[in-house]
Amino acid sequence: MIDLSNLTPSESFRALCAHLARAYPFTAWKGIDWNALSARWMPRLARAEAEQSADQYYLALREFVYAIPDARLQLWGDDGGLQRACIGGSFGFVLARLDDGRVVVSFVREASSAARAGIRVGTSVLAWNDLPIDDAIAQTPVIWAERPPATRAIREIQQRRLLTRAPSGTIARITCADASVELVAEDDRMELWYQSALVALPPPSDAVFGKVMPSGVGLITLGALSRHASRRVLDRTQALLRDFIRQRVIGIVLDLRQCDDGDNALAAAVASFFHPKPIFFAALAKWDSATRTFTFDLHDSQTPLRTQHASSVCYTGPVVALIGPRTSGAAEGLARAIQRAPNGMLIGLGATGGSFSGARDLPMGEAQLPGGYVITFPTTGGLNQDGVVWIEGNRFGEGGVTPNVRVPLNDDTFVQTFVEGRDLELTYAVYTLTNRARDAQRATPVETRRVVSSPARQRRLAWIPRWVPLPI
Repeated sequence: MIDLSNLTPSESFRALCAHLARAYPFTAWKGIDWNALSARWMPRLARAEAEQSADQYYLALREFVYAIPDARLQLWGDDGGLQRACIGGSFGFVLARLDDGRVVVSFVREASSAARAGIRVGTSVLAWNDLPIDDAIAQTPVIWAERPPATRAIREIQQRRLLTRAPSGTIARITCADASVELVAEDDRMELWYQSALVALPPPSDAVFGKVMPSGVGLITLGALSRHASRRVLDRTQALLRDFIRQRVIGIVLDLRQCDDGDNALAAAVASFFHPKPIFFAALAKWDSATRTFTFDLHDSQTPLRTQHASSVCYTGPVVALIGPRTSGAAEGLARAIQRAPNGMLIGLGATGGSFSGARDLPMGEAQLPGGYVITFPTTGGLNQDGVVWIEGNRFGEGGVTPNVRVPLNDDTFVQTFVEGRDLELTYAVYTLTNRARDAQRATPVETRRVVSSPARQRRLAWIPRWVPLPI
């Protein structure tokens, strides 16, 4: 920890940038120029100091933090109500981007200004305040997102979310495919802010939820990988796997779409249930600010994480992990381990969050600033066996774990997801496992039985487009 709270705002900021240039592990990986950042924001800090403006001081600090693409770099402290003042109003709808580049409305709040103006789910948005919609999205700042986006994909999602929010009373001119309307941002108590992820899913009621679906596929939903719940997570997962094997499921879906961060050791332990032999999970290496290198020894049992076998349960049959933009931290390491399992694969609408190196169980650096503000940052990195940073978003905005099968978002799948309310990613996973079981004519890796496609099962799967990719 470094205490800069006794300095002036300008002095503390200059010292902060100098400290981060030494202590932040991903300067080269993310292509950060600390001198340029200091020169860019120093006038803002000096002006806030001269005007004794607490709001301008906080905004300058927040914009500085969000200029660094690292989801674990965060500013803590009282925002003085600025977030609510800046994005407390909603225009009453949420935007999604289709694979062909079109931006369409994916949700409309009842009784909102958008609903009264006739905007409906599926409406194409062409321009915002006479600016082409792509330009409007690209110019939307992300400082009020929950955390700094680590990749280009996550940044674009956050920009779409924030474009549709503004101070209450703000008027925006929206050009749609069939009309132009003026909407007023109305206070919705931040309701749509929490509903505006790419695909809205209900939060799991427990850390681990599981069942056997009518298709004969076992489903495990992981809602958390927190250290304090590790025993419960492992025991519950193990019990579910035993039950699935006893019921001869044709495959398992592991849902990680709501699994945000957590404990890496727990993630490696869960991955062990799907690997017959121990595998390398990650090297969690500490950053040496003196040499500005990661220090680790792959032969030191305390440095790398490997999957272990804590129980007699090991499922080596087909397993599909569902991932998405909310999947981050330790859950990304688990997703990568499932992808490397003998019969494992990933399905999702897109890559994970790209913030693996900052999982909650890893040490964090801390800088105390004037005004009671604190900036925290990672001091360790997740490395592969070659000692190279992996999964973490890089200087090009690339990162995260990429699915083997990316679920398309086109006109058909948009309707199925946002109009009919289907869980399309789960459907793809079930469809993939059902066809794999039918082709292989086996139910588990140790016992074979004939899989009969009943008329009822055929009806359940009949609506799925024939062009579903099957990497079998």
